[in-house]
Amino acid sequence: MGVETILREFGAAPAQSMVVGDSEVDVQTARNAGAWACGRNIRFRQPSPGRISPDILVDSLTELLPHLSCSPAR
Repeated sequence: MGVETILREFGAAPAQSMVVGDSEVDVQTARNAGAWACGRNIRFRQPSPGRISPDILVDSLTELLPHLSCSPAR
């Protein structure tokens, strides 16, 4: 099931949604859906030229809370 399908089923706007992952594929999936991309700091050490960087980079999912809100972020 794709991100767009999940967003449609929940009636969520892409700009108010986030995909959390640990790979460039996860970040690209978020970008393709128009959602925020959060990278878990497993593979995302230092951005290098040509690499896809997430909007947010965390070591632990508990670090996400300050980035979340009930209002549109974009």
